[in-house]
Amino acid sequence: MDTANLQNSPLIRPQTPPSLPPSPPPSTANETTRDQRIQVHTLRNIGFTYKQIHQQLGLTYDQVQYAVNHQVTLQKRKGRPSKLTLEDIN
Repeated sequence: MDTANLQNSPLIRPQTPPSLPPSPPPSTANETTRDQRIQVHTLRNIGFTYKQIHQQLGLTYDQVQYAVNHQVTLQKRKGRPSKLTLEDIN
């Protein structure tokens, strides 16, 4: 058989999958986005349980617990203080 005829055949035409919304990146322990933490806090404030939030958002139970017990936006780490004063820098 001729390969050109096979490509034009209606029986072998490749199907294009339906377009789906982009899926969120896979979540790992304690690595939630700011938006996910806001969603967790919002759902918790309207009365959802940890288990319901876990099922609704696709996060692990530990991620939900962590997000509820911590601030929505992460704080910058303190780190080591600078040895230079403002006068030294100027």
